Amino acid sequence: MRPAERIRVTADNREQIVWWFSPDEFEVVRGTMPAGDYALTDNPQTLVIERKTLDDLVQTVIRERERFERELAKLATYHRAVVAIEGSLSDIARHGYTSAASPASIVGLTNALFYDHGVAFVWLDNREIAQRWAARLFRIAARRIAEKAAVAA
Repeated sequence: MRPAERIRVTADNREQIVWWFSPDEFEVVRGTMPAGDYALTDNPQTLVIERKTLDDLVQTVIRERERFERELAKLATYHRAVVAIEGSLSDIARHGYTSAASPASIVGLTNALFYDHGVAFVWLDNREIAQRWAARLFRIAARRIAEKAAVAA
């Protein structure tokens, strides 16, 4: 891809360590996002990703649930929204997080939040897998947007 054809992704300014995307395919810009951590820059309402480490997810659903529910309500206004978790259900099952909350509570709460808000929770083992998954998802979204624009033209 030539630089002009790169997929532009906005990473929220509050993200401390931004996911890595191949600079040959992606241009990552920093900006303030109303919800989520990553979105297509040129079509921000199309797809938004909220990134969570496993410990952050557990802390959020247990101790900051009301605030997180407000965030999920904002995410639900996007065409597609997802919470990408850098951790697995196996990590949850073996209690691989720093909280006394039971694995059943964590799974039950994330399922209830999905059901209540319609925002998917995707378990992605670790940061590297999450980055690769997000890059693939952004490629698909960019391709669908281009196809739709070509049909409309």
